[in-house]
Order: sequence, then C-alpha cells, then structure tokens
Amino acid sequence: MQYYQIFQQVVATLKEKAQLFDQQLYNDYLQIFKHLPPQNDFTFTHIMMEYISDFNIPGIYFYQKQKYYPGFFVQRSNDVLVVTDVIDDLQFVIGDEITLMSHDSILELSERYKKHFYEKHNEYQDWSFILQKQKEVKVKRGDTCYSFELGQYLYPQSQLRKVERETLNYQVFTIYNLDELDFDQVADMSLQPLILDLRHAFGTKAISTQLLSKVHEIIKQHTIFIIQSQFTCGTAEKLIEVLNKSDQVVTLGQPSFGMGTEFVHLTVDHFHLELPLNEGEPIVPDIELNALYTNKDNCMLEIINRLKTI
Repeated sequence: MQYYQIFQQVVATLKEKAQLFDQQLYNDYLQIFKHLPPQNDFTFTHIMMEYISDFNIPGIYFYQKQKYYPGFFVQRSNDVLVVTDVIDDLQFVIGDEITLMSHDSILELSERYKKHFYEKHNEYQDWSFILQKQKEVKVKRGDTCYSFELGQYLYPQSQLRKVERETLNYQVFTIYNLDELDFDQVADMSLQPLILDLRHAFGTKAISTQLLSKVHEIIKQHTIFIIQSQFTCGTAEKLIEVLNKSDQVVTLGQPSFGMGTEFVHLTVDHFHLELPLNEGEPIVPDIELNALYTNKDNCMLEIINRLKTI
C-alpha cells in the first residue's frame, strides 16, 4: 500500500470518529505523501505526526508496528533535557544534561516544535518525537562536555526482576507496552512485595483479566508500589485506577498523562493509529515526587525505605 493511501485511511477515521478534518491541510499533506518514495517508513511516520499535531489534541498516536525510541528517556528542565533513564544507549548516564541537538539549542527546538508540546509545562513535554529526528547531541556531565551520535532502538520489552537480599526480598515489574504483555511474564510473579514500574508504559487495549487476577493475588499477601510519571498513559492509567481500589496499593511519582479510556484503533498495513474518544483526568499519586526526581533510582530508594518499615 502506498503512503498516500494509508494517509487517506487515517484521515477518514479522524474525520468520522472525531470530526477532525481540514481540507487545505489534507490537500497539502496528500501532495507530500504522493511524492514520498517508498521504503521511507521513518519519514512517513514523522510527517504523519506533524499532520496529527496540527489538530492540537494530545494523546493521538501514529506509529509503526515496531515502535522505536532513542535508547533513553529525558525530561526538560529550563534550557536542557535531563536524562532520567537509560535502557539501551549506554553512552548516557542518568543526570546527563543535553544542551544542543544537531547544533540547535533546546530553546530553539522548543519553539520550532511547539505544536507537539500542546502548551504543556516544560516537565510535561514529551521530547521522544524530536529526539528521534536528531543525529547528534551535546551533553554536559558535571564539568565535562561530550558529543554523542544518536541511534534508534526497538522500544524495550517488559521485564520482571526479582531481588533477593538478606533482609528484604521483592520483585520489580517494569512494563512498557501493556498491549503486548505476555501472560508468561505475569505468571512468573511470586507473592513477594511487588514494585510495578509504569513510568513509560503505554497501550490502549483492554486490560488482561489474567494480569489483573495475578496482581490481585499478590495484593492479598503484600503491598504493591506503583511508580508512575507524567508520561504514564492509556491502559496503564486504567490499571492504576483499578488497583487503587485496594488499600494495599501505594502510588508514587508524578500525576499521569490523563489520556482517556475509550479509543479507536486503526491498523493500516504495518502502521497503527490510536485515537482517544474522551478526555481523561490525570491520576494523582499518593506520594508526589519532584518531576526531575521521578527516575527509577530515586523511586526505588523511596520504596525500599518504606518496605523496610512494613
């Protein structure tokens, strides 16, 4: 299927389900896609997000079946991007400050791509889309500056990790894509205290009853700590909402995205559109941490200190 045909199907869905349509905008982008050569999925995906952003409605996502990211996560603080988590690109460490991307300052880029931020405050801006368009960054680490080339990595797989210490045993379940969660991962959870890391979790499909029943089984025995962030959205928010009904669950981090609970899913070729049909409310955690300190290390320290008192 050609890119312009995929675009037309997405436009038809946005128009029918959410009344989002602009004739001039459609004409302009249609010409772009008709002249985009094949085998340019990365460029096509990013131009599609440019089109969607013109409607100024956060929470609409268009992505390839295989979702990519730069190998780490960041959060904006004034005129720098602070690295908050490192998964794949081990050039970076938590706390690195990105000052330039492809020779442009963060302030310049924030102005250029301001429509992608939907007028959100700095700490709530999602820079993953802009990072994927860059080839090189300047990084300040303490008193030293570095230049790193950026790569593209498949979005991480969810991981269950068990920690056994002399005085404290617990398990950490880091979830990234709830839509593709394998029940074998859930079934392997023990009845030890559970830390559920949903800071970068996404997904828009119904929550697995198997996942819920397994987690409820653990709740009967132990407290569950849920780590959330301003980027926790969709199905992950629904999961927190359901689990919050138990007084054995403690949430900490930042208020969540507030994406909504009803979605239209469209798959065309190997691309996906996720369209929220209602506005959601952010979930406020029991323990609210400073936005820049909602990284895994700081959250784990807070949780471990609390586990020792249980």
